[in-house]
Amino acid sequence: IALPVNWEWENAEQSVGNAGTRSAFAVFTPADTENYNTVRAEITFTVEKATPAYEVPAGLTATYGQTLADIALPVNWEWENAEQSVGNAGTRTAFAVFTPADTENYNSVRVQIAYSVEKAHYDMSGVTFEDAEYTYDGQEKKLEIEGALPAGVSVAYSENRRTDAGELTVTATFTGDAENYEAIAPMSATLRIGKARPEYTVPEGLSAHRGQELCEIALPDGWSWKDGAQTVSGETFSATAVYTPSDTQNYNTVEMLLTIGVESLSQGAVIGISVGSVLGAVLIAYGVLALLYKKGIVHGTFFAKIYPFIR
Repeated sequence: IALPVNWEWENAEQSVGNAGTRSAFAVFTPADTENYNTVRAEITFTVEKATPAYEVPAGLTATYGQTLADIALPVNWEWENAEQSVGNAGTRTAFAVFTPADTENYNSVRVQIAYSVEKAHYDMSGVTFEDAEYTYDGQEKKLEIEGALPAGVSVAYSENRRTDAGELTVTATFTGDAENYEAIAPMSATLRIGKARPEYTVPEGLSAHRGQELCEIALPDGWSWKDGAQTVSGETFSATAVYTPSDTQNYNTVEMLLTIGVESLSQGAVIGISVGSVLGAVLIAYGVLALLYKKGIVHGTFFAKIYPFIR
């Protein structure tokens, strides 16, 4: 503590003491010490509080949506306004106060402190995007998410419409506050439309003769025998037929066991078939002989005589 000219502290090394009003002795030495005595007097002075030593907190982080109260500070530090929002994502600052342990002799210090605000994550726990299966009915189908989206989030779908039977992978993409929230991962689901069972009329009144092949028995349009080479036998006969719809993309084929009435041949029909069979065999034999004669494989007067008639 500086004193006026001719004054000096009696004990300059003495501490000024705690903050507040204090006093100490000083000595006044006149210029004319030959004729004047020195004077010892108690002098009053004020001791002000000092600024404490402190270290500014560093490396502080918060998440978007929090308040300063969510950012922990070291001992003796506290935010000036703990209820203040941390602000948008990025580097931000706010005032904090350092209060020393010895508040009698040291002032509190108000300091602007920097901190980093990280992006938050949207809570998508209540949102689902599930696969769905339908049967073809000619109506357009689509998928949609289930659950409520967080505030500020919207959804868009890719190729989310199908009418015909088949399979489609749909992707749901979400858009939100990209400045303060991390991107939301897209969701995928599968839309499946199965083939329907077609409408059809079952063939009735089918009949055949024993020994006939199924391929000889006519069926209505759209119907065919599964194995046309099967031979009809017995009093009644059942065989599998297949109905093929015109729109095979959206409708399944149908297999069904059909009953065929088996008719017996009349005696005349049987004789006719037998005679026809014998005559046919004879003609075939003559044809073979003519061919052999023409190629010179067989010889003789008999073949020369019949050749003009069967060639």
